[in-house]
Amino acid sequence: MTEPKTGLDAQDRALHKSGWKRPDLAVINKSMARPGMTNSPEHKAWRQLRARCHSKNNRAFHNYGGRGIVVSGDWQIFENFLRDVGLRPSPKHTLERKNTNGDYCKDNCIWATRLAQGLNTRRSRYWAI
Repeated sequence: MTEPKTGLDAQDRALHKSGWKRPDLAVINKSMARPGMTNSPEHKAWRQLRARCHSKNNRAFHNYGGRGIVVSGDWQIFENFLRDVGLRPSPKHTLERKNTNGDYCKDNCIWATRLAQGLNTRRSRYWAI
């Protein structure tokens, strides 16, 4: 018996079958965001983006902080970052800067799949036909 078409790829279907559900953003409030989320994917993404921009010892610093890319002042606090980008939609999503030369801030960051991010790199070239 074949599965009905749901618009989900194989990995999404497997996650759905396993019972994984996207957490409801409404349940996150300021009083629990930091203590309850220090091991969350959102907190890990926040720690990593700050390290790339601020730590000269980070192996990716030359591609971020070394090029002048900074984290907005508001995003120095995890709760503000989480409020602006929300929860990661699925395990396939990572944080992306829409403008690859822009800073990490509310207007420039979204959760995107690796496939979508692969189309948005400094190496991407677009040709007019």
